[in-house]
Amino acid sequence: MNKIVSIIALLVLTAVSSFSQENTFQFGVRTGFSLYDVYWRGKPPGMGMGFGGGIITSIPIANSLTFNPELNFFYRNLYNHELAKKDAELSSLMPAELPIPPQVGAMKMDATIKESLTEFAIGIPLMLRFTPTQASFYLTGGVQFSIPFSSKLEQEMILSNEQAQQMMEPMGGPAAKKTIDYKDRATVDIGAAFGVGYYMTQNFAVDLRGVYDLTNISAKENDRHPPYNPFRKDKTWLLQYCLGLSYFF
Repeated sequence: MNKIVSIIALLVLTAVSSFSQENTFQFGVRTGFSLYDVYWRGKPPGMGMGFGGGIITSIPIANSLTFNPELNFFYRNLYNHELAKKDAELSSLMPAELPIPPQVGAMKMDATIKESLTEFAIGIPLMLRFTPTQASFYLTGGVQFSIPFSSKLEQEMILSNEQAQQMMEPMGGPAAKKTIDYKDRATVDIGAAFGVGYYMTQNFAVDLRGVYDLTNISAKENDRHPPYNPFRKDKTWLLQYCLGLSYFF
C-alpha cells in the first residue's frame, strides 16, 4: 500500500510541477458528506453514508480550465444490508470449515442475514475543472483513487429454527452480532468522477460529485465460505454521491 501511495503522490507532484506557475495556483480546504451504494448480483443494495475532508489546490492550465488535485481523509459506512433467505439448508448458511453433522446441515429453515461494512480511507481525486467565462458554475471530471484501511465487517444471522440457532452458536455459527476485520478488501479503489459546482463567493464553492468505481471491492472474488466475504461470488460496484464545500485562501 505504501508503494501505491508513493506512486500517486509522485503523479500529483509531477502534474503540479508541469502545469503550475509561480503565484498562480490556489490552495484551500474541502469537506464533504457522502452517500454510498454497493451493487452486486443476488443481493439488494443497502445505502451507507460517510464524511470527511482534506486539502485542495487549483492550478491553471488554460483559460477557464484548471487542474484540481485533492487529498482527503474519510470515514465511511459503505452499506447496510439485510438479506432474507427462505427454506435454505443450514449447511449453505454456514462457513465450510465448521464441523456440521450431515443430519443437522440438511435441516431447512428461514434465515435473516444483516451485514454492515465500515472503514477509513484516503481519497485522492485528480480533477479537471472547466469554468465558463464570467460564469459562477463549473463542471468537473477526473479520476479518484481511494485507499481503504481498518475495514470492519459487522454481521448478524438470525435463524427461524431456535434449536439450530442454539446448536450452532458454540461451534462459531450464528451469533447475536459479531465484528471482524474484512481482510479481503481490495487495496485500492479506482473510480471515474464527475460533478458540477457553484461559486457562492470568489473563494467559497459548493459542489455535487458522483464517483463510479471501476474496480472490485473484494480482492477475493471466488470465496465460497459464507458469510465472511459478502462479495465472494460476484463483481461489485461502489457508487458514491458527495455534497462538498470548498474554501480557497
